[in-house]
Amino acid sequence: MKKLFVLLFFCSITAQAQLSSYRYKQALENLNQSGWHSLTLPITIFDRMESYNDLRIYGISVTDTIEVPYMMADTVVATQTITHFAVKNDKASKHTIIDVKLPEILLLDKVAIHPATTYDYYRSVKILQNETTDDTYLSSVAKGVLNSKGNNTYTFAPQLFKHLQIDIDNQDNTPLSISEITLFPITYKLTARFPDTDHHYFLVYGKANDIAPQYDITHFVKHIPKQLPSIHYNETVEYVKTQPITATTSVTKSPTNGTFVSAKPLLWAIMGIIVLLIFVVSARMMRNK
Repeated sequence: MKKLFVLLFFCSITAQAQLSSYRYKQALENLNQSGWHSLTLPITIFDRMESYNDLRIYGISVTDTIEVPYMMADTVVATQTITHFAVKNDKASKHTIIDVKLPEILLLDKVAIHPATTYDYYRSVKILQNETTDDTYLSSVAKGVLNSKGNNTYTFAPQLFKHLQIDIDNQDNTPLSISEITLFPITYKLTARFPDTDHHYFLVYGKANDIAPQYDITHFVKHIPKQLPSIHYNETVEYVKTQPITATTSVTKSPTNGTFVSAKPLLWAIMGIIVLLIFVVSARMMRNK
């Protein structure tokens, strides 16, 4: 019995430590039954994720913390029309620069440009992005031709955007008038298997250098029902209380890969002490038996 108690206590501490290593959590609601459910990720999650691997679903009860297996099931693409943007026509370089500052970070894989010009044109164009408000690290994600005979839609690998810039090479031609720009934000839909309704479930994310989870369910996709009830998330985003964001937590961002490097020596030291104490107590209990 004592061994079982120690084991359960150790598992509970480990699970709580896992949860505390993520910076944000959002409560999941509307879970009325166990089993498979679908969940559409909030678009704002990409503003806080540190990579595409740091996403988990945890269930918390009075006695334990569990991890819920999930998999990416589908993507949902919406459209967003932008009509207000800054335009700069540089006569010296013969380029038109269009700046679009987005109100929040969006995950995009496609942009459409709509010139108001009625005559024929054929210009080189580049799409540049930055996921922060700092213009220093703008990088090109797509190149193509702005063409009066085409649909002027440019597709690229999904990227996080906070600042969108369009660079049109006019050569010796008159700059084009751009009426609007269409963005195609992506949201992801998850499929998750919830074991019960006794736990309080949370979507957690925001962990540096995390590793993508490996779940059994990815090998049995055909066994997942096609029609699933939806579970919703609470709009309120909470900081994980066991890991407050303080001046002692150093977080820097790499402009080359968009991931974060986080230093948490104090957290790891505390976890190490707890594990050591559990080991010592367990050893003494087994010796005294």
